[in-house]
Amino acid sequence: MGYRFNIEIDEETDFHIANPADRVMAYIIDGLLLVIVTFFSQHAGLPHFISSLLSPLIFLLYKLFLEYRFGTTLGKSFFRLKVLNSQYTVPNLNECCKRNILFIVPNLFLIITLFVKNIALQFPSNEWVAIKNALSAFQNLYSSIRINSFLLILDALVMFFDSEKKSRAAHDLFANTFVVKIVNNI
Repeated sequence: MGYRFNIEIDEETDFHIANPADRVMAYIIDGLLLVIVTFFSQHAGLPHFISSLLSPLIFLLYKLFLEYRFGTTLGKSFFRLKVLNSQYTVPNLNECCKRNILFIVPNLFLIITLFVKNIALQFPSNEWVAIKNALSAFQNLYSSIRINSFLLILDALVMFFDSEKKSRAAHDLFANTFVVKIVNNI
């Protein structure tokens, strides 16, 4: 199965609940990585369909793998943040998937839309043209409303109303995880 880093929180590790500003800044750093991946995938000579699928898929795998394996992403590690579960260990794969469901679902809709639209472009029949037009309208709606951005804002706002005072976002509440800032690890 491979080595999996688990940070055990005990008297030797000083931590406190991560503040929302650090969490947002960590997400921005991770988002910049997505921008870089998107830039290179769009300029790598790949078909638009493939590069459109590649960016959200790589970002999702990046978050899932690093949070499962190490309890952090590059952005979180820059701010010394760790994702922990209720047992104060790195979340298991199921908890990581639950934690990232908010990011998976909207991207799944976009990926399915792009996939079916690409298939529809291959067939000139009237039925496929109608499907292609409907999917184009959905894709334009998705792009203009930016469902992801809206969900991220709602998710972040939940941090300010966490009854347990752990600054947990909606995805943390759903997965029973929380984010800490490591102050001292002896």
